[in-house]
Amino acid sequence: MKEVIKYILDIFYPNRCPFCDDFIKWDATVCDKCLDSLEYIETCEKCGKTDCMCDKELYYDKAYVLFKYEGIVRESIIALKRKNGINAAEFYADKLSEQILKSEEKFDAIVPVPMAKSKKKDVGYNQAFVIADFIAKRLEIPVVDALIKAENTIAQHTLSKEDRIENVKGMFSSGDISLKGKRILLCDDVITTGSTVIECSRLLKEMEAEFVAVALAATTDLRNGS
Repeated sequence: MKEVIKYILDIFYPNRCPFCDDFIKWDATVCDKCLDSLEYIETCEKCGKTDCMCDKELYYDKAYVLFKYEGIVRESIIALKRKNGINAAEFYADKLSEQILKSEEKFDAIVPVPMAKSKKKDVGYNQAFVIADFIAKRLEIPVVDALIKAENTIAQHTLSKEDRIENVKGMFSSGDISLKGKRILLCDDVITTGSTVIECSRLLKEMEAEFVAVALAATTDLRNGS
């Protein structure tokens, strides 16, 4: 039924590639040209960075990352943040799911990095939740809103590397959910300094999660002060 709806919608709202905006088949998420141009990267399996940051107290145990946050990847994620490019979320979810299944790690639930209620109201959705929801369907695990983001916080991308670390303290809190003994997959779009996923992972471990891995579409370079 879902496929029929997508086919009908394509007649009125033609499907587009999230990377170049060209028209694509109704059942595709990306065009062949962009798919061929994307370069997958190798990162530290523990921290998820190309320039390792395992000297930090991470709280998470493993990382899955696809691309560098640059070029068409960066543009697609910005579009996703601005209420466009849902195909990008599905594409990233597909590729992350492939990595996770290949690793043979098993998870009980997936937790998206939360968005403040006011921001979510403005945008219409939380992009981390959208990616997480696609992954959840592929892995056949539930999405759990275990974390809460405080209102009136300063956006991380506007701050320096040092200020991000301080800003994230108190930005998130845990919901009234028990994760005792659970293996949790934490999902976000981009990892920069790691401050956000580290703090979220710390809270998940406080909620007694046994194992926490992070799933991320892209990463920046630490040496660039991102």
